Amino acid sequence: SHDPKTIDYKNTEKDYSNYIKVLQKIIKVDKQYKIKLFDYGCSWGYGSYQIKQEGYDVSSFEISKPRSNYAKIQLGINIIEDLSLVDDEFFDIFFSAHVLEHLPEPKKTIDYALKVIKKDGYLVIFVPNGSIIRKKVDPRWNQLWGLVHPNLIDEEFYKNIFNDYQYFITSLFEEDEIHLQEFKTGKNNYIGRLDMDELLIIVKKS
Repeated sequence: SHDPKTIDYKNTEKDYSNYIKVLQKIIKVDKQYKIKLFDYGCSWGYGSYQIKQEGYDVSSFEISKPRSNYAKIQLGINIIEDLSLVDDEFFDIFFSAHVLEHLPEPKKTIDYALKVIKKDGYLVIFVPNGSIIRKKVDPRWNQLWGLVHPNLIDEEFYKNIFNDYQYFITSLFEEDEIHLQEFKTGKNNYIGRLDMDELLIIVKKS
């Protein structure tokens, strides 16, 4: 059988290099200090594996047991079996890609995320873009949710939910990245372009 560790993910839909680029801009991997990252909803581990290859100390959670077992056994991913056993303020980054839109109660997961990341840690969330601005440019917008994605979440939801925190929301990181440094140092929120198909939400817990 094919060794999943030797798969070249580049340019496939399982390629995490864009996500990794964002992570590196937020907290660079440091030789002295292992950056603890929680990958929430890791499926069979292909994303966790790629993030781990970049030097992050990755722990992952997946609700599907067959998938999380595969991640653990085939890819050597550190799987968290029980979410209640994670200490408060343990992680530097809580990362989630295309998971929140599938959850019945995304706010529960967000509350949990804010609990398990350290002070000055970050939530990094990628979801399909539910913004009304995206709706205007995408004829398929209405088909994106319902059975496949119970929640097509827009920036207003995140602005409300992260009202007490500092947030950075964009659908085009390449263009809005120049604002990330001031976001990281300051207290300001930033809302960038909202017309592309994927929404990125970065939240700082100060």
